[in-house]
Amino acid sequence: LPESFGDLANLVTLELYNNALASLPESFGDLASLVTLYLQNNALASLPESFGALASLEELYLEDNTLESLPESFGGLESLVELYLSANALVSLPESFGGLASLVTLWLSANALVTLPESFGDLASLVTLYLHENALASLPESFGGLESLDTLYLNDNALASLPESFGGLASLVTLYLNNNALASLPESFGDLESLVELELNFNALASLPE
Repeated sequence: LPESFGDLANLVTLELYNNALASLPESFGDLASLVTLYLQNNALASLPESFGALASLEELYLEDNTLESLPESFGGLESLVELYLSANALVSLPESFGGLASLVTLWLSANALVTLPESFGDLASLVTLYLHENALASLPESFGGLESLDTLYLNDNALASLPESFGGLASLVTLYLNNNALASLPESFGDLESLVELELNFNALASLPE
């Protein structure tokens, strides 16, 4: 895209999916009115640092690209409600990620995530979280701060344990933890009193907490 693309100051909805975009101009962050952005099915390996300036953005579709990382500015997307990042090559997330205070739905499945930032637990509005098919070996202790979380997919990772804070997910109704390496569950697990559906098959559990 040309650098002048950022001059489209009144743009509210932008559909650029199913193209061959490998990069975005630095001026992209000037699209201050943008609310909905479709960028899925391209060849984006990175995003410009200016991307976090899209303060009006509410829906962002970035699945099926080749993103290996996100800019540190990404946490500036304070209005973001829905974020689709599945099927990329993300190994980690910036510490600023916890700044996405309005986020309700987050798709991060089918990436290469090994860890999550400690700030992840600050996503207090998050209701639905898809983290399946990654390489997560552990979760940050802050994870239990996701007090609005209703649906959590963590299947097909490499989780050997869960943080003691996990029992703080008081709104959790659906939990998929199958196909991990869990040998035990934290004592707080019994505090998940809203839980209706739980999958724990294909782990290494020898016992359950009292």
